[in-house]
Amino acid sequence: MRKIFLTLLLLNIALTSFGQFTKKNSAKLSGDEITFVTWANIDSDTLPEAITLIKKGNFSRLYATKFFNIQTDTTLLADSIASTSPPTLLDWDGDHLLDFAFATSGTQNTLLLINKGNLSFIKSKTSIGSESISKIELANLTNDETRQFILQKSSGGWSVFTQKENNFKLVIDSTLSITDFKSVDLDGNGYNDLVLSGEDLNGKPYFKIYELMDSLKILRTINLPDTINGTISIADLNDDGFFDLIVAGKNKLGKNHHSQLL
Repeated sequence: MRKIFLTLLLLNIALTSFGQFTKKNSAKLSGDEITFVTWANIDSDTLPEAITLIKKGNFSRLYATKFFNIQTDTTLLADSIASTSPPTLLDWDGDHLLDFAFATSGTQNTLLLINKGNLSFIKSKTSIGSESISKIELANLTNDETRQFILQKSSGGWSVFTQKENNFKLVIDSTLSITDFKSVDLDGNGYNDLVLSGEDLNGKPYFKIYELMDSLKILRTINLPDTINGTISIADLNDDGFFDLIVAGKNKLGKNHHSQLL
């Protein structure tokens, strides 16, 4: 039986009560499971699209939905996507349009959806490194013309590659298993740092920061308290101008837990 999922995007904040939301519009998208959704402006107008990845069988479909006042307009951007991880949004070819990069399941290949404008994309592929990967993320770690990519390996470890033109060079490699990672300038020195959550070689959870400086040099490693193996979010929770960390997952006792580090 074909399943129909209804994606509800809550767009209006009620004026009578702070933090209360009311439904404005919705879109029907076909598939088995919604695995990713975000807002992005992927065309030339000023109205952002709701980008949704929906798993159907062994493959996924990528949709873009525009929400107007009383109607919606959904476009299928690509189907038959063999990836188990969310896409990375980036300007791959330098044309000032957002493209998508997917780690292709079970291979070292990265599937690229190159934006040709007017919600039209073409598929391409590239390889960064020689190991099978499960997640890819673009990161600016050097403040120069090069780009860095953080790869989560299917074996559980992670690597950082730097790109210049069409060449990729391995600069950091680790066998530590990661569940999630983020890159953000936590110390304010102008270089993004790496925040990682996962399991060490003994199967114990860890939550740590690699503080980086120029030329991808590791200034220091910070092992954070309340070690949790889980999902990381970053925000300025107390409005003090510094990024704070939220991690939710399993603690060292195997219990569901979340921590806020300000």
